[in-house]
Amino acid sequence: MVDASEKYGEGQQMVTAAEPIAAGEKIWWCTCGDDDYMMSRDEIYHLMETQPHLKNFLCWYSYMTEDDMYMIPRTFAAQQNNDECVLFNHSCEP
Repeated sequence: MVDASEKYGEGQQMVTAAEPIAAGEKIWWCTCGDDDYMMSRDEIYHLMETQPHLKNFLCWYSYMTEDDMYMIPRTFAAQQNNDECVLFNHSCEP
């Protein structure tokens, strides 16, 4: 992990590759989100409407896992996320 404050703002971090990665090579397997919540897009929108202070957190830390289903950190109500997996660029077709 490296400091990304200059690019993304104070206190931001990101993960970068230290060497080339071959196509199809598994570089990380994370189980830290195993207790997270799976929600539909409509459920997330409802949360944003009823709790607008959570909007940025939900936008930053939710990621799609299948069609119209997203993982939300279990700590979303406290707006805390200590899950380093969210620093990865999640892509179904990288």
